Amino acid sequence: MNLARQLCWLVLLGGFAWGTFTHGSDFLRYGWAPYQHDTPPINLFWNALLFLDLTVFLLLVTGIRKTGLLLALVVMIADVTINAYAATLEVAEFGPAVAIQAAFLGFIVGSMPMFWFAPEREGAAKGV
Repeated sequence: MNLARQLCWLVLLGGFAWGTFTHGSDFLRYGWAPYQHDTPPINLFWNALLFLDLTVFLLLVTGIRKTGLLLALVVMIADVTINAYAATLEVAEFGPAVAIQAAFLGFIVGSMPMFWFAPEREGAAKGV
């Protein structure tokens, strides 16, 4: 795998590892309802991100690449959409997080063809 693809793979894995860590950390500190300032459906979605982000990460590192990429795309589209909506409701400091997540979504969309069309057997741990 070339260096550009390796770096993009690390960014992709790092983003979902970070998402898993932050949602897991919130769960450990605050329990199943860490986001009391928002509606129950939004809170439920944010709680589900612990498992969704972890699932994407595991699919990608175990070599189930295309399923992992599709789930990554769906998760981030939903995440950016719901977080942008939540930011308009009441959480003013949420704006920078939405911008970072939107940039990560753009990264996923932009890098997806590089991973989607890569040879199947370059190695699961290396990103393809």
